[in-house]
Amino acid sequence: MAYVFCLFAEKDPRRVDPLDLAQWEFRVLSRAILEDSVGQRKRLGLRTLLRLSPKSVSFDSLRGAVLVAGGRP
Repeated sequence: MAYVFCLFAEKDPRRVDPLDLAQWEFRVLSRAILEDSVGQRKRLGLRTLLRLSPKSVSFDSLRGAVLVAGGRP
């Protein structure tokens, strides 16, 4: 199993388009790493997430990254 974290990263209000997937950042982290690191906490800040070194991927690469993080080649 894996977790996918999505962050809308566009800062320019004139360009904001939530439907434009290029304006999003996707980060994938295995469930085991997350649970070992944060335990039963229900919230996770961006700094804490980044310390866990999630894999940053484009939307097009998301499926493959989730499979790898989840233990499937």
